[in-house]
Order: sequence, then C-alpha cells, then structure tokens
Amino acid sequence: MKLADIWNSHVAYTKEFSTTTRQLAFASIAVCWVLKPQNIEILTLTPLVWAIIFAVVYFISDCLQYASGALVHYRLAKKCEAQQLDSIPKSPRLDIFPYLFLTLKGIALIVSYIAIGFYLF
Repeated sequence: MKLADIWNSHVAYTKEFSTTTRQLAFASIAVCWVLKPQNIEILTLTPLVWAIIFAVVYFISDCLQYASGALVHYRLAKKCEAQQLDSIPKSPRLDIFPYLFLTLKGIALIVSYIAIGFYLF
C-alpha cells in the first residue's frame, strides 16, 4: 500500500468519524429533549443535564478540532512561503491539537450517552 493511499484512508476515516459523531451528538440532545420531565430545573444536575453538557463539550471540541488544524496548517504554509519552499517536512507534533480535540469529542459523546443511560435505568 502506498503512503498516499494510507493518508487518503486516514482522511476518509476521520471525516466519516466526524460526520457520524456529529449526527449522534444532535441525536443525544434530541433524546434529552424528548425524555426531559416537565418540571426540570436547569440548575439541577440530573443525568439529562449532564448529557446535554457533554454534547455541548462535543460541539465545542468539534469546532476547536477544525480551527486548530486550520491554524496550524496556515502557520506552516506561511513558514513555507517565507522561506520560499515548495515543501517542508511535516513534524509529528503538527496534528497534536486536532487529534486531541478529535479524541475529546469522541469521549464527550460516549459520556453523553452514558448519562442518558443512567437516566433511563
């Protein structure tokens, strides 16, 4: 398998992960909305409120993943332009923040559904 094919697969998997988990995050908020009792206080930290909090953490992490990736690659492109290079070796640390936020959003989504499970059972 060629390196370019490996990177293309990687991009496809992370893109699909983001698309699928974004739909699941919206679904977790919808489930909380359907299950919420009529007399719920927003300041009462019930499992449904925790589920919504972690869904919000998911969406914030989703935005930060793409923002950090864009900023890192923008700085790298500016560095290449300043040095008048056509290419530059990619540092392994370049994608630390995007991968950190990718991991965080996956964890936040799992915790959101666990909180819904606590509410149901």
